[in-house]
Amino acid sequence: MAVRDERNLGPFRSRVPTLTGSGVRLVELPCQRLPKSLARHDHDLQPQPSSAPRPCNPPSRHPESVPAPEPRPRSRHLYPSGLHGGVGGHPVVHFRTQRRARHLLLRRVPRLRLPRGRLPVSGRGRRTTRRDPRMSARLRSGLYLGTVRHRRRAPRENSFRYGVYQLLLDLSELAALDREIGFFGYNRAGLISFHDRDHMGGKGEPVRDKLARWLCAQGRDLGDSRVMLLTNPRVLGYVFNPVSYFFCLDDAGGLRFTVAEVFNTFGEAYCYLLDGSEPIGGRAVRSRVDKRFHVSPFMRIDGVRYEWVVTPPGDRLTIHIDEFEGDKKYFDATLNLVRRPLTAATLARAMLRYPHLTARTILLIHWQAVKLWAKRVPFFRKPEPPDNGLAGWQPSGRERR
Repeated sequence: MAVRDERNLGPFRSRVPTLTGSGVRLVELPCQRLPKSLARHDHDLQPQPSSAPRPCNPPSRHPESVPAPEPRPRSRHLYPSGLHGGVGGHPVVHFRTQRRARHLLLRRVPRLRLPRGRLPVSGRGRRTTRRDPRMSARLRSGLYLGTVRHRRRAPRENSFRYGVYQLLLDLSELAALDREIGFFGYNRAGLISFHDRDHMGGKGEPVRDKLARWLCAQGRDLGDSRVMLLTNPRVLGYVFNPVSYFFCLDDAGGLRFTVAEVFNTFGEAYCYLLDGSEPIGGRAVRSRVDKRFHVSPFMRIDGVRYEWVVTPPGDRLTIHIDEFEGDKKYFDATLNLVRRPLTAATLARAMLRYPHLTARTILLIHWQAVKLWAKRVPFFRKPEPPDNGLAGWQPSGRERR
């Protein structure tokens, strides 16, 4: 049998020493001279070592080659699609976690599911839409928080300051706000809502159309101006707005004119056109108009004029009103506001900070009236309302709710 040289001890060999050197030799294994236990059989595997380096711990001699180590496969991540609303990146409790049982202790332990953003945590049959977080950044509408201050100088001094929040609404974005903020409703019921019939007359047509018609009666053309409305929204269906402001802006964002829509507690409304004809530095403008509308029974109308100083909407918004009787100023009011993004989160925080803003406003107005009555401030009866240019419409208290 021909075998090759081996580096280590060989298998069955004859007792005659082999010749030195390399090459192929003949090794005879006479089976008749070996014990039966050592005799070679046909199925024996020749224990010849491989040409590879010997490992430290040689494996068992099996007629198979050791497979080469393979690289570990890379982990693969499976992400949920954007079709369904997400529930967060943590395990959540499935809503079908417990079976009905006669006793609470017989119920099963709630089971956790791996989060893939598809658990039915919303109402059945209702598809949850995923809102675009960039939508709020594109909206021109905003939320303003700050303070309102009133000071009466004569005939008795009285002053107060309250915290408020108001919405600055781009009239072209009302439908988008209805979609973006879940609890905000446009011409529908909601925790916070805005209705066209609450402004510029009781008809349900769009506010912008009614404003354009009123401005046309005043000799002004609204055209393609962007209109921003600063107002109180309806809270739980109720609203009262002492003053709402329509800012009419040009293409560059400059203020063309402002319309102040004033309401009193008798359900009446009147609009003042503030032309902003006197720039007073920066972006602020001054407007002078005669007082024609009854607001408070403790303030006269005859011989009184308003001076409005308005700063257009920006990071800050300031509106200051002075009331003069002749040349004597006897009352002033200031609204100081700071802008915040209008999102569901910021609006919810404002509502928690000032719960039921509109009902609180009407209560504070009557509380201040009680204080003025206690100070014996002169009382003036309400005259007939003037023509407000809104097709003779006067909102009643029932329509304001």
